[in-house]
Amino acid sequence: SLLKRHSRWVEFIETFPYVIKYKNGKDNAVADALPRRFILLSTLNAKLLGFEQIKELYETDSNFADIYQSCSKYASGRYVRQDGFLFYENRLCVPNCSLRA
Repeated sequence: SLLKRHSRWVEFIETFPYVIKYKNGKDNAVADALPRRFILLSTLNAKLLGFEQIKELYETDSNFADIYQSCSKYASGRYVRQDGFLFYENRLCVPNCSLRA
């Protein structure tokens, strides 16, 4: 069980001499970066969800509507449609919307 495993690890760790000292987050960059990494990844995940909106916008976009329809089954020139997204030479085509920079 987990409790037995936990107690064995505690016994094992107690065989080593150690002293726990507090280290400020600014001085311990590695430990400070771990929670920040989680925050960054969760933020990125939330922003990536907006990409699903792109699939719906291709059909009405003046730049990509015709190309999007022509790529429904096969590649059209340098354009490829994959998983509902339109790519030009391995770059994502972004319709004219708020996601466009």
